[in-house]
Amino acid sequence: MTNLWLDHDPDGSGPTVVFLPGAGLVGRDFRAAQRLTAPAVIYDRAGTGWSEPTALPRSATAVAEELRAALTTAGVTGPVILAGHSLGAFYARRYAQLFPTEVAGLLLIDPGHEDIFDFLPPRRRRWMPRSSGRPPTCRSSPTSRWQPPGASTPSSMPRGRRTSGRR
Repeated sequence: MTNLWLDHDPDGSGPTVVFLPGAGLVGRDFRAAQRLTAPAVIYDRAGTGWSEPTALPRSATAVAEELRAALTTAGVTGPVILAGHSLGAFYARRYAQLFPTEVAGLLLIDPGHEDIFDFLPPRRRRWMPRSSGRPPTCRSSPTSRWQPPGASTPSSMPRGRRTSGRR
């Protein structure tokens, strides 16, 4: 089990906003946004910031399940708004796929797309990982894409009091 750093500001009304930082960022990079949008949560994924190291590579599913466990431990009840920046947007979308009833909305800040490597020019494809052709956090197929609640067919992505929780 990995210990995660999480800061929950429960003051305010409405759904809790959970900030998912991109690669190279940590939860504290979203501290000002957290203070403006309370109730809100900032956290560091395993292997980043103040959370414990973890083995890599990791799947988006593993990160989403880890976040769910951390939110549960911290007493954060949903549905939540997931604000994912860059790589964090991949994790936010995967969380919404796995736990759709726990998500009130998605805010995707400078996101990538699961199929980005399918549209690269041939000269850029040589830089892709050789094993799967996709980064380890993106495992996409037509049946695993995000769908709005109640959708019947797969679709593309649509155009304090302070506490800390540890898992």
